[in-house]
Amino acid sequence: MEEKKAKLYDICEIVKTLYAKKKLFLIVWAITFVLSCAWIVPQPRYYLCEVSLAPESAESDMGGLSSLASSMGLNMGGGSSADAIYPQLYPELFESTDFVVGLLSIKVRMKDNPEEMDFYTYLAAHQKINPYLKPIEWVKSLFRGTPSAADQRAASSADIDPFMMNEKTRKIVEKAMKSIKCDYDKTSDIITLSIETQDPLVSALMADSVKMRLQNFIVEYRTKKSRADYEYYCKLADEAYENFDKSRIEYGNFCDSHREITLTSLNTVQMTMEDDMQQKYELYKAMVTRRDASLAKIQESTPAFTTLKSATVPNRAAGPKRMIFVAFMLVLATLGTSLKVLASSFKKLGKFM
Repeated sequence: MEEKKAKLYDICEIVKTLYAKKKLFLIVWAITFVLSCAWIVPQPRYYLCEVSLAPESAESDMGGLSSLASSMGLNMGGGSSADAIYPQLYPELFESTDFVVGLLSIKVRMKDNPEEMDFYTYLAAHQKINPYLKPIEWVKSLFRGTPSAADQRAASSADIDPFMMNEKTRKIVEKAMKSIKCDYDKTSDIITLSIETQDPLVSALMADSVKMRLQNFIVEYRTKKSRADYEYYCKLADEAYENFDKSRIEYGNFCDSHREITLTSLNTVQMTMEDDMQQKYELYKAMVTRRDASLAKIQESTPAFTTLKSATVPNRAAGPKRMIFVAFMLVLATLGTSLKVLASSFKKLGKFM
């Protein structure tokens, strides 16, 4: 009981010590509030748009067990898909320079500016920065010097070479990577795309376009072999038909020119030509069958997508959280001032520590 009273007494002493410096706290709070507002208010606002879709997954022999394991957060990777790029790797795709550079050509327009531009131009010429950072950028520009011809060459997304990018283009590509996020939930097989930009309309347009680009990429990858097989069998079918048609014409001409001749040697030649024509016709039929099978395989390999959340223009900014920032700074200022006051009163502090 006495120990509890001692602790309560110590807490009361701390409160009294801090309350005695209430004027100092008021001054610190006022200064912190003004400085926090002065810093956070000019910060450019950003808007977030999210889309969610569920891709069709290949069935496996362990379908039921795989689904059960997926619901428990496990990945039965052995038989779920034969793809080299499966949904778990889709987020890594957005860290690929080649893929992100392709996204920079997407056409967008700003909410207050009807002029259409590509995403590269938007990131390069329509970004707001904190005015307090402008002097720092100006100083940096003095040390950079005059831009070289290579730095000035990439004026649009069409001029970007992913293999060899200049400093300006590299920064824009990195900025695009930071603004586009892809998350995959392996328990529900849902892909979520998040686009964060300084304009709400740009965020929505990019979210919808990036979703389509991802779908097209997946479809192109999943059907690549089937499309190659289809083109190959189309070529073989065309060649087989040309050979058959040539043999058919030769056989018809031979029959017409030897219609009234009944020599055994000519009959043998006619039968040989007829057999050759028949073989070429059978080959043509086989190639047509394989061509049609490859075309059906393309349709079978084409995955279906279910859009769970469509892109919409955000009405409210996602950040920065100005009130939360100011409140956080006030809490830090309060803690710092309290420690300073208690440290300066170390004699009293030593009595109830």
